[in-house]
Amino acid sequence: MNQDRALVALRWSFSVFIVWASVQTFVEAMGARGEPRLGHGGLLAAVEALAAIALLVPRLALAAAGVLCGVFAVAAVVSLFGGEAPLRFVYYAATAVLLALTRPGQTPAAP
Repeated sequence: MNQDRALVALRWSFSVFIVWASVQTFVEAMGARGEPRLGHGGLLAAVEALAAIALLVPRLALAAAGVLCGVFAVAAVVSLFGGEAPLRFVYYAATAVLLALTRPGQTPAAP
């Protein structure tokens, strides 16, 4: 597999994973019986899912990564106050930024 295909695979797998996780959060926010009680968690999950889809569109990727970083920052704070280590959100944000800044056909920058 060449670098371009690996980048496309990472972009798609990351976006699909984030949308999947967002849908789960959205469904949980709707309540067990489906009564509409969306709240902040559901709204944040909807924004996250839309931004993850937008990350797949090259023209929107940078803005989408910015939105995702904002969502991940909020989720990290909520996790921290819930007693969890929010390190996964740092990883998610770094991945979103990398995907937004890297395009197939580009040569990776030398360290």
